[in-house]
Amino acid sequence: MPASMHPFKYSADRHQEPAVAMTGEGPAGGAAATPETFAGEDAEPRAARQRFLLCQYNFENIIREARVNSYDETDFMTVLLLRNFGIANQTENTFADMPFFVPLVIMLIFSALGGLYLLGLFRRRRTNEPPLDKGIIPWLGHALQCKDNAAEFLKKMQEKHGDIFTVHIGGYYITFLMDPLSFDSVLKESRSKLDFEKFAQDLSARFFSYYSTPSGPKHLQTSSIKYLMGDGLVVVTQAMMENVQKLMLYSVGSGEHNRTWKQDGLSHFTYKIVFRAGYLSLFGNESAKQAGSTEKAKELDRVLSEELYHEFRKYDRLFPRLAYTILSLKEKLEVDRLKKYF
Repeated sequence: MPASMHPFKYSADRHQEPAVAMTGEGPAGGAAATPETFAGEDAEPRAARQRFLLCQYNFENIIREARVNSYDETDFMTVLLLRNFGIANQTENTFADMPFFVPLVIMLIFSALGGLYLLGLFRRRRTNEPPLDKGIIPWLGHALQCKDNAAEFLKKMQEKHGDIFTVHIGGYYITFLMDPLSFDSVLKESRSKLDFEKFAQDLSARFFSYYSTPSGPKHLQTSSIKYLMGDGLVVVTQAMMENVQKLMLYSVGSGEHNRTWKQDGLSHFTYKIVFRAGYLSLFGNESAKQAGSTEKAKELDRVLSEELYHEFRKYDRLFPRLAYTILSLKEKLEVDRLKKYF
């Protein structure tokens, strides 16, 4: 910013006390501060007071700029350091006349304020954004309420804000769309307005420790065309049908003891069968030659897919909390163990 436009003007003589002249309102939004304001003070306290007001005024300006320009963390800290500590070094005796602890206190204050900004304390609802609910705890936001009962928490937020709202959970600002009839219209928006790619990459890294490469999407598209279309789809479909029959009908026989009924929930039963059959279809079956016989190979397929299913269900139950980064220490250890298992 040109010196003529800056609200503070410094004396041209570097060996004089920095004269402060306010062109508008004072740092706290009150009357203008001038050298005469501190006329009754000694020179050293007056200079310290002037420098403190300078830092305070600059921090307020930085907060306004951050809101208007949507600074990220790096931009905010860079501007904070340059605008305050950089300006403070324009005179040789900026901190020379202060007690040794005063610069340390000022740095701690601005570091604390900068940390609170990075934690989202100063974030406000922007124009055309849905309602924003940050909670009362910095960084955590609504993490504790969401962790206890996510469904009940979202229901309360819906009653309070409507079908679309943004909440602060564990350092993340997450926007929820509660109206299922609106999903299609949102998903059909162009990538210039709504792009899931970065979000998907972050989730893949967090959930599965998979980090996408520049050639990743192209490789995925090529594999999908090869195995899920045309002749490749015929092979996968046939393998899927065989494995479904292998898992569902293995206990059906001519013997009376094999015709016992088993009771299960429809959702759980279909989830279990489809998961196990899908795993065997994609990753292959045990070889009859290595197992010793066809029946032993089928038995190994059933045992392995059953074990894998139960481990995956443990991970699946932790999935929502992992998405919101609100896992307890015990749950984090369990997630790490399951990732290594898979």
